[in-house]
Amino acid sequence: MIFMIKYFLLGILIFIIGCANVPQDTSDDISKDVGCVSNSDCGVGGCSGQICGEKEDVQGIITTCEFREIYGCYRLTSCGCLNNKCQWIENEEFNECVDKFS
Repeated sequence: MIFMIKYFLLGILIFIIGCANVPQDTSDDISKDVGCVSNSDCGVGGCSGQICGEKEDVQGIITTCEFREIYGCYRLTSCGCLNNKCQWIENEEFNECVDKFS
C-alpha cells in the first residue's frame, strides 16, 4: 500500500513540475501566427488535392495516393486565406457534399 502511495505522489509531483515549466509566450510579435495575408499565399497539395495550406508548405507534402469520395467535395470550394490561416472556404455546395460523406 505504501508502495502505491509513493508512486501516486511521485506522479503528482512530476505533473506539477511539468506544468510549472511550460514556457509562456510573452512576445508582442503576432506575425508568427499569421500564415497568410491573401489568397495567393495559399495552395493545394496532396496526391488527391485534399490539403489546403501555405503555398510553400503544401508543395513538399507527400500523401498516399488513395482517393476518398469526400476529396471530390474540395472541387466545390477553394483554398484561401481566412483569418490569416489557409483553409478551405466553405460554401453551401461544399458543406452539403461533406455532410453526405461524414
